[in-house]
Amino acid sequence: MQSSVPPNKCTLEVLANDIAVILDQLSIPTPIHAVVGVSQGGATTLAFAHQHSSLFSRLVTCDTQATSPAANSKAWDERIELARSKNSMVPLADVTVPRWFPQGSTSEFNVGGRREFYIHDMVATTPIEGFAMSAAALQGYDVYPGLADKLKEKKVLLVAGERDGALPGVLSGLRDKLVADGVNAQFEQIPSAGHLPMVDAAKEWLDVVEKFLE
Repeated sequence: MQSSVPPNKCTLEVLANDIAVILDQLSIPTPIHAVVGVSQGGATTLAFAHQHSSLFSRLVTCDTQATSPAANSKAWDERIELARSKNSMVPLADVTVPRWFPQGSTSEFNVGGRREFYIHDMVATTPIEGFAMSAAALQGYDVYPGLADKLKEKKVLLVAGERDGALPGVLSGLRDKLVADGVNAQFEQIPSAGHLPMVDAAKEWLDVVEKFLE
């Protein structure tokens, strides 16, 4: 929320390279044990695998996809236009919280939940143009071609919240494709969780991820 707004639209390649730069600038020994990402961060980890596969041993990718559907580009344009037309991120926050934390789970972050405002305020206070530049990274990308070759010597965990729309099926399908191409990949679904299972089902998510990281 406090980051400066970049002058150009963001791409997954830029974000993936940022991870490599951070590791280098902080003199963190590589390969690191694991890289973990969710949503846009999950797509970034897949791009990171493409560009810097020598820098990590294990990959945890959550609630994302390797290829953005054609409809995604329009959806992100509509969200950007909503924020700009209202000159506020609040309307976007109003629709984002129910999508990330759908009814049917017991999360305190659901609409009406005791901690709903945490996530709502995080989205609402994001700079509009920062959001627009960042969202561009999720429009029209495809990191699947050649991905299996980059992951063949790695351990891969794909995770999705049970209530995160089509993404459990998408990531389960990605697991099947990677396994067919010789990758040591597995898929886990977090019961009752939405788009951010590490937030609204933290223990269940940790149980799965910590076991994988052992």
